[in-house]
Amino acid sequence: MGAMSEPTRVSRTIDTDLDAAELWSLVADGQAWARWLVDESDVDVTPGAQGTVVDDGVERHVRIEHRDDRPDGDAARVAFTWWPDDRPDLSSAVELVVLPTSQGSRLLVTETFAAARASATAGTLRWDVRLLLLVTQAPALSV
Repeated sequence: MGAMSEPTRVSRTIDTDLDAAELWSLVADGQAWARWLVDESDVDVTPGAQGTVVDDGVERHVRIEHRDDRPDGDAARVAFTWWPDDRPDLSSAVELVVLPTSQGSRLLVTETFAAARASATAGTLRWDVRLLLLVTQAPALSV
């Protein structure tokens, strides 16, 4: 048997001053993704929907796999798969989970790459930038 390459998982957690509903509005609305997640977005965050985004200059296809709205204050979640336009073999699965906290809300991000590869390292750095952009949205929403 050949050795299978293990999936590579990038995880990030960030606490924000946004309440969970405000943070969820940035996660559950594909148009709002352009404010923090990607450069441009044409995605309807509905299970089964497909769209496109431009992320760091690369056009990516996006397929929404799952969406859990939890208006009762429990965790809310969006899961999607995305891949560069010309490289469907480089797809990765992303899960965004919004949790309420006593100080605001928390976003848990997990991106799973099918196999260990150099782009996972780039993905790690890109999530750091995205989450920094997300935190800068807090003052704009709390007006």
